[in-house]
Amino acid sequence: MPQEAIYLNLVLNYKMSKTIKVTSQNFKEEVLDSKIPVLIDFWVPWCQPCIIMAPAMDELSEELDDRLKIGKLNIKLPEAYGQKKFLETNWKRR
Repeated sequence: MPQEAIYLNLVLNYKMSKTIKVTSQNFKEEVLDSKIPVLIDFWVPWCQPCIIMAPAMDELSEELDDRLKIGKLNIKLPEAYGQKKFLETNWKRR
């Protein structure tokens, strides 16, 4: 199977379960106010290593469910342009 087909298959068949989608709307609730540590995976849809790592991140989130929260932040979404300022502002205050 060609490499491109493998990546496409991973993207089309991948389903997040315990990983959360982090956005500027839920950042405070899911990250800043979290009772457990949070690992954020900054990714883009065209990044092949990001696609390959997605199942491992999901498996890790299942395994460490009560000890670690894993979030995914797509840095190429239109809202991401505002997220850079949002993230800088919120992380500086901590």
